[in-house]
Amino acid sequence: MSPLRLLLEKKIRTNGPLKISAFMELCLFHPHHGYYKNSLPLGKTGDFITAPEISQLFGEIIGLYFVDQWQKMASPLCLNFIEFGPGNGTLLRDIMRIFQKFSLLKKTRFFLLEINPLLIQKQKELCLPLSRECQWFDDISSLLKALPLHLTFFVGNEFLDVFPIDQYIFKGKRWWERRIGIESDHFIIKEVLCEDSILPFPKNPSPNAIFEISSQQKDFFQKLLLGLKELSFSGLFIDYGYEEGQGDSLQAVSHHSFSNIFDKIGEQDLTAHVNFKYLKDLSVQILPHLHDQNIFPQGPFLKNLGIDIRAQMLIQSNPKLKKIFEEALFRLTDSSQMGSLFKIFKLHNP
Repeated sequence: MSPLRLLLEKKIRTNGPLKISAFMELCLFHPHHGYYKNSLPLGKTGDFITAPEISQLFGEIIGLYFVDQWQKMASPLCLNFIEFGPGNGTLLRDIMRIFQKFSLLKKTRFFLLEINPLLIQKQKELCLPLSRECQWFDDISSLLKALPLHLTFFVGNEFLDVFPIDQYIFKGKRWWERRIGIESDHFIIKEVLCEDSILPFPKNPSPNAIFEISSQQKDFFQKLLLGLKELSFSGLFIDYGYEEGQGDSLQAVSHHSFSNIFDKIGEQDLTAHVNFKYLKDLSVQILPHLHDQNIFPQGPFLKNLGIDIRAQMLIQSNPKLKKIFEEALFRLTDSSQMGSLFKIFKLHNP
């Protein structure tokens, strides 16, 4: 039995059923046994593949989006660029290459939020040859304090889904919190009557409706937007999620397949779909005068930016790779793949 599983069992037996967010926090971020502290989760040999790993098309189009924003915002001589959870560094490398083509790279300082030392090393290997103006941080507060007072861009691809969530279920005209308990030496879901009346529960829920919320996600957004409120900024969060509805989206992923959340404690990814409507409303509450906050399906967003044209250009330059680029384009934009499930949350304050 793993040390982390023993720790969880001890906590539950001592203090009673554990909040789902506390369970996720320990599984993902425990300083010695947490999944994100010790693993290389991305790529074919990891547990999942993100959009930048599928094709350079994704990173190049996102890079072109920020070049366009820079030009629309008077092309200042100095720029801050933040990436939250850069993974292997693939997205940032592709963005840097685009910035280089538009003479923007040397004007930019890069600020990276990452807690995994193995991933930091990979990011350095990919990105430092392109720009030495990179700094790494392990918490949002210290990153924001280090920002010069310049135009700031930011991106987070599959970053928001790592925040631990809590779950609530509507039964008998009341909300109950779902927690983690133990029965016969097995982890189980237990329901505890919810006493927190200030949570933003959906109106008129149907029986057995499930509502998910992340207090850590809320704290992150508050720190981010309040930290940027004196600056002009533009940013994108890209993740799988929803605008309306609710349901049980907590899932475990291991070796590119879904698994039981109680299997391989600390050795598999735990995520939940992002409630983008909640984050959009929260953003306006934090910054009432925020100029623009919109949510788009990934497919139409990338197509509007010209990903089809870019794919054809790459195919013309590399005819032997035609099938590879076409398959990547389909996977990134088609509604049956990532085109609808994944959303782009755009925040803009000129």
